Amino acid sequence: MNFFKSFKSMQTGFGLLLLISLVASFIDLSNSAFSYYHFSFYALVLLFVLNLAIYIVNKIKKIRQLLKTRADSRASLYRGLGQHISLLAVHAGIALLFIGNIVDVSLGYNMRLEMNPGETITLPASDILVKLEDFSIDYYNDGSPSQYTSKILVTGKDNKEEHYTITVNHPFEMSGAKMYQEGYGWNLNVEIGDSSKSEKFLVKPGDEVTLGENHSKIEISRYVPNFVPGKIREQGGSGNPAVIYFIPQKNITGAAKLGEKVKIGESEYLTFLDKQAFTVLKVKTSPGMPLVESGGALLVIGIVLVFWFRNHQAVRFNAADKDVANND
Repeated sequence: MNFFKSFKSMQTGFGLLLLISLVASFIDLSNSAFSYYHFSFYALVLLFVLNLAIYIVNKIKKIRQLLKTRADSRASLYRGLGQHISLLAVHAGIALLFIGNIVDVSLGYNMRLEMNPGETITLPASDILVKLEDFSIDYYNDGSPSQYTSKILVTGKDNKEEHYTITVNHPFEMSGAKMYQEGYGWNLNVEIGDSSKSEKFLVKPGDEVTLGENHSKIEISRYVPNFVPGKIREQGGSGNPAVIYFIPQKNITGAAKLGEKVKIGESEYLTFLDKQAFTVLKVKTSPGMPLVESGGALLVIGIVLVFWFRNHQAVRFNAADKDVANND
């Protein structure tokens, strides 16, 4: 019984909230395997929500008791009800925020997709097919990217096909899932070989290629659409395209133009044949968002009411002090 009294207290709620904040900070700042999906983090959040639920139930009981009792005046009754209801709204809002986030973490998903034109994926937990028909990049006059555009073909459960365009700040939404334009990258067709044989690879920046066990490994650093020596940065969609590569065994960094045969050993050569842009999309579902939005609205309303009733009571007390002073 004493444990239950201690658990339902406000001090316990503050303690749990502090613990949740500390654990969340640890998760964000560390690279450990511990995550928001860990059972112990779930347990802390559920205990905090339970603490809030007990507080809410007690508040509802107090409001019912207040309605049954006879107050000295209607004004005092309204003030008492207002204070209890405002605190109830604040705690209910916090509870809904936490519950909504639990629902999101448990039932929602957040995926990062890299898609090439012509590629088709199936949205998780659905029969919806999404095909990337085309991807394009627009540039400012100075050559920096201004917009990424993905044109998709969506096939629904009824086999009905619809065309959509996804750009930055304009996601595609269907069946509770949102698909955002997050970025882009480059695929590179690479040929590496020697006098006896050669092989072709489709690689992304960051990949490593090699012809055989006894040959040099080459790390593909990045593709630059307009390469200026000494300034390894993207400067536009066309101009002087080059691929930056690194040979770890020789500690050599170089730049090769598309189609240029680059000698990387006594008999080895490397050729970047061509390139193709791919889109990077983020697919996200938030089944708990209605709860989060409701909780946020309740929390704001509750905070406004708390301050309003407190200021109203302070004004009343100040007026009473003035009356006493005038009578003196």
